[in-house]
Amino acid sequence: MHNIKYISFDTYFISKKSILVIDGEVIEPNQQYEIFQDRDGRFYRNLIINTEFLKKRFQNFNLNQNIQTKTQIFIQRISTVNNSKFLLDILGKYLKNLKSEKIIVMVGNKNVSEDIFYERIIKPMIDPENYITITDNILKEKSITEILKGKTFIHVNHIPENQELRKKLKELFILVSINKYFFMENKKINTYAQIIVTLDKEEHFIKDFEHLSNIFYINPLDTILSDINEINDVSLIGNIEASLMNFAEELCMIGYHQNYNYDHNYFNSNSSGNKKFLSALEEVCEITNLESKTSLPILDPYSDDFEKYFPMGDYHTYITGQTRMGKSTLLTILFLRYIQNTNSNVILFDVHGDLAKKAKMLVKDNSRLLYISNTLDKSYTASINLFKIDDKSEKNISKIANVILSVIKQIKTDEVFSGAMEELLLRCIRVLLRKGSGSFYELYRFTNDKRNNDLVEYAKKCGDILDEEYFNDYFNDTNTKNAIRRRLSTLLYDEDFINMMSGDNKLINFEKEFNTPGKIIIIDIAKGNMDSYIYYIRFIVEYISVLALKRVDTPKEERVVTHLILDEFDNFISAKGNIKTILKEAGKYNLLLTIAHQIISDIKDSALRDTILSMTGAKVIFNNSNTTLDVLNKTLNTKLNDVENLDKGEFYLSVGNNDVVKMKNTDRFLDSREEISNEQWEEYKQYQLVHNYRPIKSKTISQPTDDELKAMIKQFKVDLISKNLSEVSSLYKLEISAPERFKEIKNDFEFRTPKDNEYKPRIRQQEISVIFSLAFELDYTFDNAKFIQMLKGENDMFNQSNYGTRTAEFTTDRKSKTEQYYYFQC
Repeated sequence: MHNIKYISFDTYFISKKSILVIDGEVIEPNQQYEIFQDRDGRFYRNLIINTEFLKKRFQNFNLNQNIQTKTQIFIQRISTVNNSKFLLDILGKYLKNLKSEKIIVMVGNKNVSEDIFYERIIKPMIDPENYITITDNILKEKSITEILKGKTFIHVNHIPENQELRKKLKELFILVSINKYFFMENKKINTYAQIIVTLDKEEHFIKDFEHLSNIFYINPLDTILSDINEINDVSLIGNIEASLMNFAEELCMIGYHQNYNYDHNYFNSNSSGNKKFLSALEEVCEITNLESKTSLPILDPYSDDFEKYFPMGDYHTYITGQTRMGKSTLLTILFLRYIQNTNSNVILFDVHGDLAKKAKMLVKDNSRLLYISNTLDKSYTASINLFKIDDKSEKNISKIANVILSVIKQIKTDEVFSGAMEELLLRCIRVLLRKGSGSFYELYRFTNDKRNNDLVEYAKKCGDILDEEYFNDYFNDTNTKNAIRRRLSTLLYDEDFINMMSGDNKLINFEKEFNTPGKIIIIDIAKGNMDSYIYYIRFIVEYISVLALKRVDTPKEERVVTHLILDEFDNFISAKGNIKTILKEAGKYNLLLTIAHQIISDIKDSALRDTILSMTGAKVIFNNSNTTLDVLNKTLNTKLNDVENLDKGEFYLSVGNNDVVKMKNTDRFLDSREEISNEQWEEYKQYQLVHNYRPIKSKTISQPTDDELKAMIKQFKVDLISKNLSEVSSLYKLEISAPERFKEIKNDFEFRTPKDNEYKPRIRQQEISVIFSLAFELDYTFDNAKFIQMLKGENDMFNQSNYGTRTAEFTTDRKSKTEQYYYFQC
């Protein structure tokens, strides 16, 4: 133990005058430091935290006005030319002084106003203590004093439906925009906060504050990107982040000039958007009572109360109700709730068209949307070719072959689908998947012995022992082939089906889209617009099931959640289909069904009916029959008695073990006030056509005459012999319709022998009839052997052929192969 006599202590004396006593917290825009002393010697804590960006306002700059940051250039294109300049002036003046004058209201294209302008430009420059985005929950749980304390930016991206919350938001607007102060602990606190409102559409709530606002109509993102030569939004955001500090200097300089040359009339005038806003409001019906007259809670996708009643989880959802009682509106609500989570994706499948057409007009970000329809533009088609796959493992080939087979088996004919038909079809499909460049036309041709020689020869050497044996020894039953061909004719006679399920170029990579977070896929195939619609939708649903199960190879935490919405669910059901598998298994792989139809008893398959009731974690019951009610009461936690008396839009909701709740749909989507404009949709449509559709030719009305055919063959031979691939050549069309074939032809025209590098142009004889059909856009192909005879002429290259090695780049297995038939010396 230490002896106390030898322990020493250091003593420091501190003057009481050196200890700062903070008299209070204030908002003082002109002070650079957190703690400052006023003229009377009192110390205060400034609630405005000056970030590195805001510190720029206390410095002087002499910038070259001819050099502008990407951020400033972006804002110059955000609205009309004059309004964009006005917005820059407002921002410059505010950043320099941190004193707002008017509310900034931005209407339309929230992916610009909110996702980029506010999230990527405003927020990064401000300390988190000094900004807030107001939600329904914040309005419910916080006092106005708590909301406003220390805030320099207030973001409003949603006007609440609840009248009490609207009243509170209105009071907040008045305090900030008119009074410029609020009370905190009985002290009057000045507020200089800038309110920024981002809206999809005009809101009557803003009308009372129009004279206190500058309203800007925001340009579409695609238009802005084009104007400023940016590749996409990712590139733009990167450039904004890189230039933001310099942009703060630009704003301070703009603000300095505004202070120096202050024009009272200029800043008290309004944006030209104000007049447009008031005019548009006259066409929008004002909602006078947003609360349910029956005092029922309202389900709204934008409400903070949504998950209180309808919590999101890894379960399927089942909706039932009589026609025109609110099912489609509820599906719209769920669709809009799902797409708010950009870590998941949504597929909406509609066979009537009304729901899909409503949903597409409610999507505010065109870059997330994939809209598949056979009526968008008859000169274009959105194509998914199941025969074109990147993963050519035998495991995947087997899965995709069974998808194609399962739907072909469902085609209704007078003939029984035999075991021999199934085996032949499965073998043919597997061969086409290995070969590549397959289609339903090619599958049909496989069953025609007069035109399938090249396919059969390939199949006999396809690399699979069992398939090779089958085509060498057993592929000879003409009756079986004829029966299959008659069945396939149902699909081939439907031009829309073939256009949407075939093609070589500009195909939709559906597997990639299926696994892309944030993707919104709307499939609009109305019954009346496609004869084979039932088979198209079942092909896609079966394919989705396979893609979901393939996620077994993806770590659980990396699996994207996919919400699959199926309206009129009974259209997707078949005895041999995969719906039961999806309900039982796919949830483990994050594929969650939301299904709706009218009457549970319409599902005749009792096993499927039981699966639906037992495997759906959320059930929604609109006005319904007693028969349906009797079935549902067995699976619910309580007995429902008045289902057949529910009004339109009213429903019972049961989620998991929660109590059953009686609710009502919001009415905000019953008209078009939440939708994008028709002009915006036209921009969306062009985006879809450019990025997701391929041009198609009109169906050939008649076959060419003999004279026309001779002229075509003559032109074809001339183009081959002259090695002509220019725009006037018949071969030029292949660059668009069959780019891989075009590439191989070009490669063969430039061929040099490996041994002595001798220039020896050539053309491959096998499948030359296919090349001819593609060159002249025929809807059929000739038998290759017969077409070769048609090519032959006196003393020309088509009279003889020689061995040649096909380049590995163009073979199915990417290995060089020696083939017997090549025409040399073109």
